Amino acid sequence: VLFASVIHGTDSGWRRDQFTGRRWFKAFAEHEFTGLIEDAGLSLIRSDTVSGVAMGSWVNVFARREK
Repeated sequence: VLFASVIHGTDSGWRRDQFTGRRWFKAFAEHEFTGLIEDAGLSLIRSDTVSGVAMGSWVNVFARREK
């Protein structure tokens, strides 16, 4: 079983980072991220877009590989 959580949204780009100076950032719409999961050959168990504790909204996905 896979659990993945990504920031929800439509933007992407470089952001400042205290450890490496900068890093690439990509936000996902729920249908976009679940599509990537399915394209990877996994079956969705559940997906939700929820408010995060740290900031913004997050797309949470549970998926599994079918045997």
